[in-house]
Amino acid sequence: MKLNVQKSEEGIISLITILAVGLFALGTVLTISAGTLSETVKNKNMTSGSQSFYTAESAMREGAYQVIEEVKEFGGDPTYAGEDYFALNSTSNSDVTVLYDWPYAIMRGEATGGNVNRAVIHTITVFPEGLAFDYAMYAQHKLNFGGNSTVNGNIFANDGIDFTGNSAEINGDAFSSEEFTDTDNINGEAISGVDPIPSPELDTDDYYDAATHIFADDNDAETFLNNKTNTARVFIEDLGEIKIQGNNTILNGFLATLGDLDITGGVINADENFAAIVVLGNLKISGGTIINGVVYVKGNTTFGAGTNVINGSLISAGDVSVTAVTGNATINYDPNIASAFPNLAGLNTTSTEDPKILGWTEE
Repeated sequence: MKLNVQKSEEGIISLITILAVGLFALGTVLTISAGTLSETVKNKNMTSGSQSFYTAESAMREGAYQVIEEVKEFGGDPTYAGEDYFALNSTSNSDVTVLYDWPYAIMRGEATGGNVNRAVIHTITVFPEGLAFDYAMYAQHKLNFGGNSTVNGNIFANDGIDFTGNSAEINGDAFSSEEFTDTDNINGEAISGVDPIPSPELDTDDYYDAATHIFADDNDAETFLNNKTNTARVFIEDLGEIKIQGNNTILNGFLATLGDLDITGGVINADENFAAIVVLGNLKISGGTIINGVVYVKGNTTFGAGTNVINGSLISAGDVSVTAVTGNATINYDPNIASAFPNLAGLNTTSTEDPKILGWTEE
């Protein structure tokens, strides 16, 4: 009987051992299987995520291609708005939307694959010349500050920025493709080595066509403007120098001249989407002149005595090597002026430059 009990106990122990080993093995298999399944899910999500990402980027690049091709064919005013969901492969769908905030185009490519959604965004300039209007002062060549000039806003010069006096003050950032020799007058950042911005071109023929008063003689123009209040669009064909004088001079409209302009006192307010002043020669401002709008100059700009103010921006778009900002001047950048320039009369938006990529982001 003892022998039989011993054998029975040994059999039970063996059975328990086998069951324990089996349960351990089963647990191990289940753990491995769960881990494998988890990794499979992760890999599947990663694959879907990667596929959605590249599909979204392809959609975004399709939008950029369509916009750039329109710019090349029709100029800087594209209309492509994107496409609704369309299949780029067998497992994910995508769409591209294009938003325009002149002179920018923003392409957003989005793709969905499985439970994964990805989006990428490109920002380009459809009209690189239009970037000039993002600044309180822009110079195609060099900016040279002297006297008591104050600029409230950012400035940009393709060929460098110099300060010949200690009284100039830039309350903003300064950008140039050239190195800075002095940054003491710049209260913001001084950023060199940036890409040049091509000069925006105004077509004076459009100003001529829109003018309500056209003068071939500077004396007639001076008689019409000096110390008078006028609502008029004035175009002066005289290639000499016209002198606008008198604190009581008020012009609501624009003043465009093919020659030089010397303003002493008065107020000029821009009309609709026109620049307030267009000067193909040199511009002199003194005597407490106030200009509300864009000032567009091909030659040098100088400021004399008095508190002279430009509420808008100063665009120096000429071939002169130096733009001299001397005397007393305050330039207050108005960010609303840029929004008016898609329809600015005379602005040549048929760019000679290729659109430029400014940024890439992912959502």
